[in-house]
Amino acid sequence: MLHLLHLEWKKLSANRTFVVMSVLYFFFLPASYLMGKLMRPDFDNSLRGMDDIAKQIFGQDPYMFPHTWQSFGYLGSWFNFYALGIIGILIITMEYNYKTMRQSIINGLTRTEFFMSKMMMILAISIVFSMYFCVMGFIIGWLNTDTVYMAKVTQNIHIIPLYILQILGFMSLAAFIGWMFKRFALSIIIYFMYPLFEGILKWTLFGWFGLKSKIVLCLPVNAMEDLVPIFLPFGGMNVDIYKAAKDFEKKTEIPFFLSFGEAAIVTIIFVVLFSFFSYRRFIKSDL
Repeated sequence: MLHLLHLEWKKLSANRTFVVMSVLYFFFLPASYLMGKLMRPDFDNSLRGMDDIAKQIFGQDPYMFPHTWQSFGYLGSWFNFYALGIIGILIITMEYNYKTMRQSIINGLTRTEFFMSKMMMILAISIVFSMYFCVMGFIIGWLNTDTVYMAKVTQNIHIIPLYILQILGFMSLAAFIGWMFKRFALSIIIYFMYPLFEGILKWTLFGWFGLKSKIVLCLPVNAMEDLVPIFLPFGGMNVDIYKAAKDFEKKTEIPFFLSFGEAAIVTIIFVVLFSFFSYRRFIKSDL
């Protein structure tokens, strides 16, 4: 296993796109917090006329414990989709671009071992970037919380495993697209356009077919986003999102978000499905 990971790391670490995406992730994740801190608007006007529950929600500081994990996790979810999604595609398509896949098989790796090396690298990347998120989240929470104690720090600690699962989900989807289409640029376009297709499908099921069921929310990207959903106090625009969510729940009689447990189960199912169909595609395709 370590040998396979070492081989993958040697190939990946020499790739300029991987290095650039990794550096951007490590730099812009904490930088996005600073931008949000500077740009956070005054909520007084937005809060007028809202109920006491909404005022309590939006009156919180999203950067102090125990809210740090949720707000910082929501920021990180954008980088998980874009930066790490690109890496997930790169891990697969670079083998076709540089014609190293055939060479690896000739040198003694079975197809199953080669495929497992890719999945292990995706898992390793998910863990490493989540550890970085954990460290930065703790630093940001510590800097913004007057009194730090263990109960506050660990109150929303469940976001960390969900964050790992979200990265794994996005990268599994990206890798699946990479296996299917093999070319880096084409796979990137399809990956970035897929959420649009999923959104159209979801609202079509709601609007045209009147399907008022949680099953509509159980689409891959939607479930992965709901692992670390938007944390309402994060920005002024979220006052409108709060109102829209309440209107949605009233009209459809279903929640705006999946619960953490539901989102986790749906994401795990799709990770397994993406991995299975990726394996079938690889086993049956020409090198």
